[in-house]
Amino acid sequence: MMADLTPNRRNRGFFPDLSRGFGFGDLLNDHFLEPLQDMNKFKLDVREEDKEYVVEAELPGFHKEDIQVEYGAPVLSISAKREEKQDIDHDDYVHRERSYGEFRRRITLENIKEDEIQASFKNGVLKLQLPKEDKRSVTKKQIDIQ
Repeated sequence: MMADLTPNRRNRGFFPDLSRGFGFGDLLNDHFLEPLQDMNKFKLDVREEDKEYVVEAELPGFHKEDIQVEYGAPVLSISAKREEKQDIDHDDYVHRERSYGEFRRRITLENIKEDEIQASFKNGVLKLQLPKEDKRSVTKKQIDIQ
């Protein structure tokens, strides 16, 4: 499989764990920083089949016009942007959680037939079908060192 997802925990954050035994830095990162870092991500499944990769992304509350998909070999980028529109002149809300948000994920997928990528969006789920190119034969060649 030639797929690579950027891991959620590429580094452990801003606070180094200086005390190997106690793990105070990890405690701060796990409970305070990681939830903030994950706020701008959406759930993503990547499945490899014989002739294609299938990517499904959960984007509830978005319209297909809010979503942008780009493939520039070997990186597939999915982004979605939501802007709150204020049509009300006064603000009588007791509690309000809807606001602006921008979400982005990148996946490395190699050997894709770029012209045959298909995308659909239904019930808040973006589905991408990325057909694979025929596997190239890999031959080993001895390199002489000069």
